[in-house]
Amino acid sequence: QLDLVLQDIHGEIPQNPKVRAALERLASIMEKVDSGKGTLGQLINDPSIAQSLKGLLGSSPRDNYVKDMLRETLQKSGQQKGSK
Repeated sequence: QLDLVLQDIHGEIPQNPKVRAALERLASIMEKVDSGKGTLGQLINDPSIAQSLKGLLGSSPRDNYVKDMLRETLQKSGQQKGSK
């Protein structure tokens, strides 16, 4: 399978043994990730794991900034309505 991919990319199979070995290892890793093996494979292939991780780590600073901005806007809006 690797030979076919390499032929499509470059028209020939690399003769350098180090390049070939590196590409074979990369192909092996990508197959494992794509099949859901390992932590990275699970994270990429199972959206529930990503959601759990987000829940564990909490919201991003950007989310907090947006919440603070909305809260401040609503407070100003309420103050302006109360002063009329």
